[in-house]
Amino acid sequence: MMNSCPRGSVLLVAGLCAIIAAGCHGPTARGIENRRAANDRFDRAGAQIAYDQAQQSLINGQYKLALDTIDQAIRRFPQDASYVALRGRIQQEMRQYEGAQRTFEYALSIDPTCHECLYYLGVEAQRRSDDVTALARYDAAWSLEPSRLQYAAAGVECCLATDDLSGAEERLCTADQFFGQSAALSALRAELHALQGDEVRALQHARQAALQSGDGLVEESIWRMFRASDWRGCLDALDKPAAAELAEREDMQRLRARCLMMTGSASAARDQLVTAELSMREPSPEHMLLLGEAAWACGDWARVERSAAWLMARQPDSADGFVLAAGAAFARGELERTVGYLDRAEAFETGRLVVASLRRKVVASQILASESYKVTEPAPPLTSAAGSTGPVAALSATGSPPAMCSVSAIAAAPAAPIAAPSRLQSAWNPVAE
Repeated sequence: MMNSCPRGSVLLVAGLCAIIAAGCHGPTARGIENRRAANDRFDRAGAQIAYDQAQQSLINGQYKLALDTIDQAIRRFPQDASYVALRGRIQQEMRQYEGAQRTFEYALSIDPTCHECLYYLGVEAQRRSDDVTALARYDAAWSLEPSRLQYAAAGVECCLATDDLSGAEERLCTADQFFGQSAALSALRAELHALQGDEVRALQHARQAALQSGDGLVEESIWRMFRASDWRGCLDALDKPAAAELAEREDMQRLRARCLMMTGSASAARDQLVTAELSMREPSPEHMLLLGEAAWACGDWARVERSAAWLMARQPDSADGFVLAAGAAFARGELERTVGYLDRAEAFETGRLVVASLRRKVVASQILASESYKVTEPAPPLTSAAGSTGPVAALSATGSPPAMCSVSAIAAAPAAPIAAPSRLQSAWNPVAE
């Protein structure tokens, strides 16, 4: 009689068979789902890293690297609209505007609530001068994300661009409820009141924006105050800590000097311009012209001659240097040289009031000299409007040099020999012997 297998062995074999049989059917649905979720988490983590790197590259101006990196993120996790939207932003910076438009539209098809896509589609519409579409996009973006100040500001700017002042006012009132005191909104209110003809309130909000902001809004507000002839307000805004970096710019240094001159502090303006010149590799013609005007206003004729020499050497077809040289020559009693410079200035540009004023003074001085009178009359102020005084009394609204310093180059021979050295000298005699 054969021996039977132990009962335990039979059970072990049966269990192994069951396990093998179960394995033949593959992973369960729950296992597949868990595995897919794990892969998604892995892809999402990798995509987020690539997204962050692309953002940093965009900030650093490395647009090609940013584009390649965000494409990696999109390949890993294509269902995230924010990744596609960043690609559109990079395309905008690369001036691929049509491609950016298509990218934002595709991102919006992935997620219709992508407020960033709506905002940048508004930017693209405004770039094409389609203000109606742009405004609709901005409003839609703001309705989806009311906490974004830039969406509200963009809608207000769009209304101002289309002269929809009531729409701008309505949006500003709504924005005030969300953001309260904001430099951007103050600047927009200043622009709105200016368009409405209320210069007093426009200036008030411009000052407020300058106090609230440390970025480009300060500059916009300062120029608005300058155009409104609020010289003291400009100086105060430039002295604020928030404008410290802005005030170091050369154009802002010239603006400060103009404001100082308009408030009767010509010497301070001259000193500031002289100090600023020390840090320049090469001063600009605008700087040297303004320095000459400031020196004229405070009677620093040596500095006027130096500025005139610089301008005549580098801009021999402009009247500016010759006008300054004429003023310095007259102040020193050199009447013939004054006439020579005035003739040269009028050859390039006619109609300057300061030239006509100097000519009258030269004639009067010559008459008095012929009668044996000694004349010590100083040079006239650099005026550009009747009844105004000071070298920049008629500064334009854009902050450009006075009208008497505009350029109209016409070739003409001088009435007297004039030297224009190629190298600036501190003790240069402005007229050749």
